[in-house]
Amino acid sequence: MPHIPNHVANQAWTYRIPSPPRIPIPHPLLDASGLPILASAQNADSEYGFEIPHFLNPFRLMDLVKPDNMLNWRYEQRREAQAILPFLYLGPLSAAKDFDFLRREGITMIMAVRKTSSAQTNFVVSRVASELGISTISMDVASYQELIAAFPRAIEAINLHLSSIYNQQQIQIASTTSPYQQVPNSIPGRVLVFCESGNERSAAVVAAYMIQVYSFTLVDSLQILTNQRFCVTFDDNLKTLMHSYELIVQAKRDVLRGQRAQLQSRGGQAEADVMESGRNGKSSKRTLDETFEDVEMDEGYRQTDRERFEDRKGNAPFEDGGG
Repeated sequence: MPHIPNHVANQAWTYRIPSPPRIPIPHPLLDASGLPILASAQNADSEYGFEIPHFLNPFRLMDLVKPDNMLNWRYEQRREAQAILPFLYLGPLSAAKDFDFLRREGITMIMAVRKTSSAQTNFVVSRVASELGISTISMDVASYQELIAAFPRAIEAINLHLSSIYNQQQIQIASTTSPYQQVPNSIPGRVLVFCESGNERSAAVVAAYMIQVYSFTLVDSLQILTNQRFCVTFDDNLKTLMHSYELIVQAKRDVLRGQRAQLQSRGGQAEADVMESGRNGKSSKRTLDETFEDVEMDEGYRQTDRERFEDRKGNAPFEDGGG
C-alpha cells in the first residue's frame, strides 16, 4: 500500500540559497536597414546630479551605432576601447596604455576602476598619460557593494572634468575669435573609463552615468553598451546592483520634483520652510502624528486598517494530504 504523506506542498520548492529575481536584458530589435532600435537620449538631467554643460544635451546616438555591430563583432575588439557616448569611451587596461589610440581619439582624462587589492600597482597608464598631458583618476573598490557607493563620485569626476575643459575652451574662443563669428558646438573633453577587462566594473560605471545623467533605464543602457562593446559582462549580482542604483536615482528625482511642486504651489513660504529644514538638519518628511492629525484615529484609521487586512486570504505553503 503506497504511503500517503500527511502534508502536500502547494507550490514547487527548491533547495538553494534565496536569490533575487533575474533581470533579463533582451537583444534590441532591428529595423529594416539592420540597425538596432535603441532608446534615444533625453536632455541631460540637471534636476539631480551635477552642473551639466549644454553640450551634453541631446546628441545623435545613432551616429555612433554601427549596422549589425553585434553580429560583426571580432574577438580582437575586446582589447580595444569603444565610444559609448560621444565623449565617453569604455575599454580594457590595454586601451589605456595605447599611446596612439589616446592621441588619435583626443582622450583628455583616464578613469581607472580598480580592485582595492591592486590599487598600489604602478600601471604604465600613468607614464603614457603624463606624456600626453592626460588627467588620471582612480576609483578603488573591493566589491560590488562598494561599487554602488563609487558611482556618484565617478559621475561627478567625469562631469567636473568635462566642465573644466569646456570652460577653458570657451575662454580661448572668446579671446581669439570675433564676437560675430559663429563657432560650432563641439565636445572638447573625452573620457576613457577602464578596468582590467573593460567588461565589468568600468562598464557598470558607464551604465550608471547613462542612467543618472541621461535618464536611460537599466535595460536601455545595457542594450546600448552591448551593441557598442559586445563583450561586456553583467552577471545577475551586478544587474541587481545596477537596478538598485536606478531605483535610488529615480527616488531622488521624485523627491526633488515633489519639493519643486511644493514650492510652486505654496510660494515663498514653502521655500523658506525647506531652507530652514536644511539648515537645521531636519528631515522634511512629516511625522506620523502630523500625517494623521486630521484623521479620527480611534475609528477612521482603525476601520481602514481592518478593511485592508481582515479578509485577506493567505497562501499556505502546505495543505493536508489525507495521510
